[in-house]
Amino acid sequence: MFDLKTLVLPPATECIFCGKTIEQVGGYRLTATPFIGLYVTTKTGEPFSKNQQKQLIDINECFQVQLRGDTTRWSPQITKKIKEQVTAGYHPWFCQSCCGSHTCKICGSPINYPMGCERLTDDGKLLHFPIIPFNPGCCNPQCENYKYWSLG
Repeated sequence: MFDLKTLVLPPATECIFCGKTIEQVGGYRLTATPFIGLYVTTKTGEPFSKNQQKQLIDINECFQVQLRGDTTRWSPQITKKIKEQVTAGYHPWFCQSCCGSHTCKICGSPINYPMGCERLTDDGKLLHFPIIPFNPGCCNPQCENYKYWSLG
Protein backbone atom coordinates (compact mmCIF):
# COMPACT_ATOMS: atom_id res chain seq x y z
CA MET A 1 0.00 0.00 0.00
CA PHE A 2 2.81 2.48 0.81
CA ASP A 3 6.56 2.61 0.86
CA LEU A 4 7.95 3.39 4.34
CA LYS A 5 11.34 4.45 2.99
CA THR A 6 10.23 7.17 0.61
CA LEU A 7 6.66 7.62 1.88
CA VAL A 8 5.07 7.34 -1.53
CA LEU A 9 1.30 7.17 -1.14
CA PRO A 10 -1.11 7.10 -4.08
CA PRO A 11 -3.23 10.24 -4.40
CA ALA A 12 -6.65 10.39 -2.78
CA THR A 13 -9.49 10.50 -5.28
CA GLU A 14 -10.67 14.05 -4.56
CA CYS A 15 -9.54 17.51 -3.44
CA ILE A 16 -9.67 17.89 0.34
CA PHE A 17 -11.42 21.27 0.05
CA CYS A 18 -14.02 20.96 -2.75
CA GLY A 19 -14.40 17.16 -2.99
CA LYS A 20 -13.95 17.16 -6.79
CA THR A 21 -11.70 14.83 -8.78
CA ILE A 22 -8.80 16.17 -10.84
CA GLU A 23 -10.74 15.21 -13.98
CA GLN A 24 -13.58 17.51 -12.85
CA VAL A 25 -11.43 20.55 -12.02
CA GLY A 26 -8.42 20.19 -14.34
CA GLY A 27 -4.88 21.26 -13.60
CA TYR A 28 -2.66 19.38 -11.14
CA ARG A 29 -3.02 17.80 -7.71
CA LEU A 30 -1.08 20.09 -5.36
CA THR A 31 0.30 19.45 -1.89
CA ALA A 32 2.05 22.79 -1.40
CA THR A 33 2.07 26.33 -2.75
CA PRO A 34 4.11 29.30 -1.56
CA PHE A 35 1.18 30.02 0.84
CA ILE A 36 -0.13 26.66 2.11
CA GLY A 37 1.27 23.14 2.37
CA LEU A 38 0.30 19.64 3.37
CA TYR A 39 3.10 17.16 4.11
CA VAL A 40 2.68 13.50 5.11
CA THR A 41 5.74 12.49 7.16
CA THR A 42 6.94 9.83 9.53
CA LYS A 43 7.14 10.93 13.14
CA THR A 44 10.90 10.53 13.05
CA GLY A 45 11.25 12.70 9.93
CA GLU A 46 12.43 16.29 9.88
CA PRO A 47 9.75 18.98 9.83
CA PHE A 48 9.32 20.59 6.41
CA SER A 49 8.72 24.09 7.68
CA LYS A 50 10.49 25.56 10.67
CA ASN A 51 9.62 29.23 10.33
CA GLN A 52 5.98 29.41 9.17
CA GLN A 53 2.60 28.82 10.78
CA LYS A 54 2.14 25.09 11.06
CA GLN A 55 -0.11 22.50 12.61
CA LEU A 56 0.62 18.81 13.20
CA ILE A 57 -2.00 16.08 12.89
CA ASP A 58 -1.26 12.75 14.53
CA ILE A 59 -2.32 9.92 12.23
CA ASN A 60 -1.03 6.86 14.10
CA GLU A 61 2.12 5.68 15.87
CA CYS A 62 4.17 6.08 12.65
CA PHE A 63 2.72 8.97 10.63
CA GLN A 64 1.84 12.60 11.03
CA VAL A 65 0.70 15.34 8.67
CA GLN A 66 2.21 18.79 8.83
CA LEU A 67 -0.04 21.63 7.64
CA ARG A 68 1.58 24.94 6.73
CA GLY A 69 0.04 28.34 6.18
CA ASP A 70 -3.10 30.08 7.38
CA THR A 71 -4.40 27.89 10.20
CA THR A 72 -8.02 28.97 9.62
CA ARG A 73 -7.93 27.12 6.27
CA TRP A 74 -7.37 23.81 8.10
CA SER A 75 -10.80 23.45 9.73
CA PRO A 76 -11.72 20.45 11.92
CA GLN A 77 -13.69 18.97 8.98
CA ILE A 78 -10.68 19.27 6.65
CA THR A 79 -8.23 17.83 9.19
CA LYS A 80 -10.64 14.91 9.78
CA LYS A 81 -10.76 14.25 6.03
CA ILE A 82 -6.94 14.40 5.82
CA LYS A 83 -6.61 11.91 8.68
CA GLU A 84 -9.13 9.53 7.06
CA GLN A 85 -7.32 9.65 3.71
CA VAL A 86 -3.85 9.02 5.18
CA THR A 87 -5.18 6.25 7.44
CA ALA A 88 -6.67 4.60 4.33
CA GLY A 89 -3.22 4.76 2.65
CA TYR A 90 -3.79 7.78 0.36
CA HIS A 91 -2.02 11.12 0.04
CA PRO A 92 -4.36 14.12 0.45
CA TRP A 93 -4.11 16.96 -2.07
CA PHE A 94 -5.88 20.16 -3.13
CA CYS A 95 -6.72 21.53 -6.57
CA GLN A 96 -5.39 24.74 -8.10
CA SER A 97 -8.79 26.42 -7.75
CA CYS A 98 -9.06 25.73 -4.01
CA CYS A 99 -5.51 26.76 -3.10
CA GLY A 100 -6.36 30.41 -3.70
CA SER A 101 -3.87 30.97 -6.51
CA HIS A 102 -2.53 29.40 -9.69
CA THR A 103 -5.62 30.00 -11.77
CA CYS A 104 -6.07 32.13 -14.88
CA LYS A 105 -6.73 35.80 -14.13
CA ILE A 106 -9.09 35.97 -17.14
CA CYS A 107 -11.33 32.89 -16.85
CA GLY A 108 -10.46 31.24 -13.51
CA SER A 109 -9.34 27.90 -14.99
CA PRO A 110 -6.09 26.30 -13.78
CA ILE A 111 -2.90 27.69 -15.29
CA ASN A 112 -0.60 25.26 -17.11
CA TYR A 113 2.39 25.61 -14.80
CA PRO A 114 1.72 26.40 -11.11
CA MET A 115 5.06 27.98 -10.16
CA GLY A 116 6.47 27.38 -6.69
CA CYS A 117 4.14 24.43 -6.03
CA GLU A 118 4.52 20.75 -5.23
CA ARG A 119 2.59 18.43 -7.56
CA LEU A 120 1.37 14.95 -6.57
CA THR A 121 1.66 12.57 -9.54
CA ASP A 122 -0.63 9.63 -10.37
CA ASP A 123 1.92 7.23 -8.86
CA GLY A 124 2.28 9.21 -5.61
CA LYS A 125 5.53 11.06 -6.24
CA LEU A 126 5.99 14.72 -5.36
CA LEU A 127 7.46 17.00 -8.03
CA HIS A 128 8.37 20.66 -7.62
CA PHE A 129 7.48 23.40 -10.13
CA PRO A 130 10.33 25.95 -9.96
CA ILE A 131 9.59 29.64 -10.31
CA ILE A 132 10.46 30.68 -13.86
CA PRO A 133 9.52 34.14 -15.19
CA PHE A 134 7.14 33.39 -18.09
CA ASN A 135 3.40 33.35 -18.76
CA PRO A 136 2.38 29.68 -18.54
CA GLY A 137 -1.01 30.34 -20.07
CA CYS A 138 -4.35 28.81 -19.26
CA CYS A 139 -5.61 25.25 -19.81
CA ASN A 140 -9.06 26.43 -21.04
CA PRO A 141 -9.22 26.34 -24.88
CA GLN A 142 -11.98 29.01 -24.85
CA CYS A 143 -9.80 31.51 -22.97
CA GLU A 144 -7.75 34.18 -24.76
CA ASN A 145 -4.82 33.23 -22.45
CA TYR A 146 -4.95 29.56 -23.58
CA LYS A 147 -1.68 27.82 -24.40
CA TYR A 148 -1.46 24.14 -25.28
CA TRP A 149 1.30 22.16 -23.63
CA SER A 150 1.64 19.33 -21.19
CA LEU A 151 4.04 18.11 -18.52
CA GLY A 152 2.55 14.64 -18.76
